[in-house]
Amino acid sequence: MHTHSTPAEQRYSLLDALRGFAIFGIFGVNMVASSMSWAGGDGDSPMLLGKADDYFQHFLDAFIEGKFYSIFSLLFGIGFGLQLQRHADKGVNGLPIFKRRLWGMLFIGFMHMMLLWMGDIVFLYAWLGFVLIAFRHKSDQYLIKAAIICLAIPVILYPLRLINNYLTLATPFYALLMGFGKLAGVDVFKMNPAEMMSEPGVINYFKNNIIGFLFRQADLFDQVRPFKVFSVFLLGYWVSRNGWHKTPELFLNWSKKVFPVVFPLAILINIGMSLVSWDTYYNGEWMGLLKTGLYFLGVVPLSLCYVYLFTSAYVSGKYPRLHAFTYVGRMALTNYLFHSVLYALIFRGLFFGMAGKIGPIVCMVPVLIVFPLQVIFSRWWLQHYRFGPAEWFWRSITYGHWQSMKR
Repeated sequence: MHTHSTPAEQRYSLLDALRGFAIFGIFGVNMVASSMSWAGGDGDSPMLLGKADDYFQHFLDAFIEGKFYSIFSLLFGIGFGLQLQRHADKGVNGLPIFKRRLWGMLFIGFMHMMLLWMGDIVFLYAWLGFVLIAFRHKSDQYLIKAAIICLAIPVILYPLRLINNYLTLATPFYALLMGFGKLAGVDVFKMNPAEMMSEPGVINYFKNNIIGFLFRQADLFDQVRPFKVFSVFLLGYWVSRNGWHKTPELFLNWSKKVFPVVFPLAILINIGMSLVSWDTYYNGEWMGLLKTGLYFLGVVPLSLCYVYLFTSAYVSGKYPRLHAFTYVGRMALTNYLFHSVLYALIFRGLFFGMAGKIGPIVCMVPVLIVFPLQVIFSRWWLQHYRFGPAEWFWRSITYGHWQSMKR
């Protein structure tokens, strides 16, 4: 099985397809997160489906949440190695260019949160990218060990919460958030997030964006998310070093040996994790330690199983429709930012103000309508232009001049 060589064009389109696949999963999770139905929304809303929403949320937590940003993080690490190697092959030091790309990402991520949505991941990826640079000369063995340690750090740190729930990486960020809240006349720890985000008015919109930015940084460190993301960056960089992106057969042949054991075990672990409330984690309870332990054991392995299944199907050539994901993947940043425009239009008080009024199941309706339209639009756009609009802006920042857009 999979003993033939994969053509170069198909190998790189596979990475684009995986990126588009990851964007699809992230879209679904972020749509639900943006709805803020979890914040105690309007119980009379016909778009809140009670127990059905609760069961569906458990499904999302078990099979979607965390898995697709892990795939995206893996691709970021692969991309880092690819870019360095590509420039090295040309006799050019690719590091300055990569750093400029990261500065562009940092700017785009920051403006994303200031203008649209607090749940941005681009800002986090950018500053973690600078950390990744420090690992570029480390051995393969070092990368794997560092990846496992980073993934385990949330488990290692959690006992501090059992001693005192303020002994977290997030405490300084929450203090900063509380300080800004006082300046803005908002008690950020008592105000309902859904009500806050659905407040009408331009001033409230931007005030809440700043609060959202500060809250996002605090929550990322509360979950110890930077270490989780960075662990998969390292794994992706290791993959690029070993050429698995060039020869998917190597990955498939290795994975099929462990897949029959890892896949069902990862499913069981993630189902168990989904049944433990996040409240136990944030409240510093013993069950929170169980949740973070199950996260450590289950999320990345299940993500890699998804990569194996998708890669196997894509390389086999039996499912040509999977190629549709490549169009979205090649315009990943543009499509990702458009999702945030959608979140703002639907949920923010400056527009329709539906935060807290739409449950997880109904949230899937715009996802299932919009994503196929993005496939169609992305395909049309790439027939006429070299990059997506956001990608063009990002490249222009990177290279210091406006890039040629038209083919």
